[in-house]
Amino acid sequence: MTLVFALHELTRTGSPLVMLNFMYWLKENTNHTLMVVGMKSGELEKEFQSVADLLLIPKSQGKKGRILSKVEKLFFHKSFSEVVLKSLEDIHVDLIYANSVPTFLLATQIKQIKKVPLICHIHEANIMLKLLDQRWRAQSDLVDHFVAPSSLVIDDLKAYLDTSKINVSLVRETPAKDIKVEKYESQEFIIGGSGTVHWRKGPELFVQVAINFFRENPMSVAKFQWLGHIDKKFRTIYEADISKAGLAGKVEFMGAVSDPIESYRNFSVFLLTSREDPYPLVCVENALLKVPIITFDKATGINESIVDGGGVIVPYLDTQRMAEAVANCYNNRSLIKTMGEQARIQFQTSKSDVVFPKLLNIIESTLSDPIL
Repeated sequence: MTLVFALHELTRTGSPLVMLNFMYWLKENTNHTLMVVGMKSGELEKEFQSVADLLLIPKSQGKKGRILSKVEKLFFHKSFSEVVLKSLEDIHVDLIYANSVPTFLLATQIKQIKKVPLICHIHEANIMLKLLDQRWRAQSDLVDHFVAPSSLVIDDLKAYLDTSKINVSLVRETPAKDIKVEKYESQEFIIGGSGTVHWRKGPELFVQVAINFFRENPMSVAKFQWLGHIDKKFRTIYEADISKAGLAGKVEFMGAVSDPIESYRNFSVFLLTSREDPYPLVCVENALLKVPIITFDKATGINESIVDGGGVIVPYLDTQRMAEAVANCYNNRSLIKTMGEQARIQFQTSKSDVVFPKLLNIIESTLSDPIL
């Protein structure tokens, strides 16, 4: 079978990483031919090139003059979709797997020409569904099967499409690699945050939690550290906030790191300050390292996994209550150990040996169903 995976970008972020590792797993466990359409290149281009039998990316994203054995170079004088469709013209395709809503319109074009089933993996919740290109909503009935990482996303998707009659499966996100339990015995108490700095992730709320925490605990030697890409503009803004609040050296935006898992091992607790986050991979990774998670109510599907243990859920955008939850952990280290053990147990369903067979089963059952 030939499977075409449509990705909005090939960056070292959650959903592309999940798909990359799923494709590696498919290569080892099936005989399927794997093709990738990447609407934007990124740090993972070489990895996708190594696993895909065909990789299609915009030529403008590549380095001038380079030759890649498995990469079709696209031409400037044609639109991306035109060249993708032309490149696939004489290739037999059995199924398209759209890995996010931004790839949907291109994926539906391939579906309609090739007359094959379409799976759409939704990594967007309420706000982002409303902010993205609305044309896909009118064509959503072309999707044969939806995949979503949380009940939050499923509920938001049904509300957005104004229907309860969609074929959808819940499959949790899974880490890029198996995570060993061992944590570093750090002498520091580090409150972690992570993600590309973006309004949805709430980095300014992370700073506000720190301000509230140190106001009530001025003698604390804790540190707040945020890992993830931050552009110059936002670094300038947040570092000014930190300096004016008198927290220089106590709150830091560390930028992107090559192996964030190793940094997570130093975290004592993890703050998810997102306004909206379907089921962020970073929480799964921290939970499997026995790092308790503190989140906002109604903001993330992660709450479905920690409601019975493994973290703390505070009222939506209540940075004071989040700071109090941090202080409770800081002053009660045995609580951290208990919640950390619970977190690892709660996230066992996110391990790759559970998730990848589920995704393969969805693909194979969709292939056997009538095409919409």
